[in-house]
Amino acid sequence: EVQKYMTVWNYSYDALIYGINTANFDSFEPELKDVITKAAKDAAAFQINLNRQKDVSNVKIMTDKGMEIYTPTADELAKFKAIVAPVYDEFKPVVGADLLAKFQALSK
Repeated sequence: EVQKYMTVWNYSYDALIYGINTANFDSFEPELKDVITKAAKDAAAFQINLNRQKDVSNVKIMTDKGMEIYTPTADELAKFKAIVAPVYDEFKPVVGADLLAKFQALSK
């Protein structure tokens, strides 16, 4: 109803973040820390799997309703990345070099 076209370009993975106060976590017994850490890793794996399943089903729903979905070729994506590369320099002072490097590593 809202838009007819979509381009899949996988610029970022919008994951859910599990956070816990470090001081509280550090106050727990090692066994409890292990349980919490394992549960967080299990939840992350579940979320990634569910997200990927939903991605496939949502694309099918949209195409079934008439949306045209375009997936760029590897060459097109490489050209796009080259054109927007200067944006990284712009955001380095905003987000920090370390975080930016991690993001860039994930986006390759």
